[in-house]
Amino acid sequence: MRLVMTGTPLRHARLVALAALAAAPLAAQDLEREARRDSPVRVSLSLGPSVGTFTDAFRNVRGVHGELAVEVSPRDWPVALRGEFGLHRFNFEGLGSGQCLNNPGAQQTALPAEYGCGVYRTRDDVVSGTLNVTAPLHLGPVTAYAIAGAGTYALTERARLLAACGAAANCVQTVDFHTSWSRIGYNAGGGLTFRMGVLQMFAEARYHYLPGSVRAAHMIPVTIGITR
Repeated sequence: MRLVMTGTPLRHARLVALAALAAAPLAAQDLEREARRDSPVRVSLSLGPSVGTFTDAFRNVRGVHGELAVEVSPRDWPVALRGEFGLHRFNFEGLGSGQCLNNPGAQQTALPAEYGCGVYRTRDDVVSGTLNVTAPLHLGPVTAYAIAGAGTYALTERARLLAACGAAANCVQTVDFHTSWSRIGYNAGGGLTFRMGVLQMFAEARYHYLPGSVRAAHMIPVTIGITR
């Protein structure tokens, strides 16, 4: 006995085959998109304001912080590993010790005596390379996480002192300073990851502690970033 498919059933079979062929690229794109979303390696870029304290004179100095990070999530691990390269930049203006130039725009902060008398302007750049551990906590569409780690922090300070050089009111001399150091530092904080349309975003707050033999340094950046 032979079965022959003719007419309407054959046309339906052809339509089903064509629909399957048309849907295959879309399904492949969905699988690729899911694979990227579940990829064990993520790259992120973030930027935001920061507050730093470096000496008794330079307390709560406002600046900006940017960071590039690569995070690896080993399969079946409850935590992820994140390597980070960061740049903190702080600008400060204050007055030296003693009877100094009148500059109403300067912060009335007494600087150490070695800086002399005058208007002191400085820019501090802190470059950091750290290795951190992140522990996520999934809360529906939002994932909270804690992060902590350690690494190397290198500071470069460029400063200029506009100092009074004599009895004349308009006599001003310029003195340039330059110093640098590097330390092992530590950090801890937390953040939230969430989706905004097609973008994977995160918001994060951190505390960086740089111990020192004379004075410790502290930095607190709050950043918003994008990850892929």
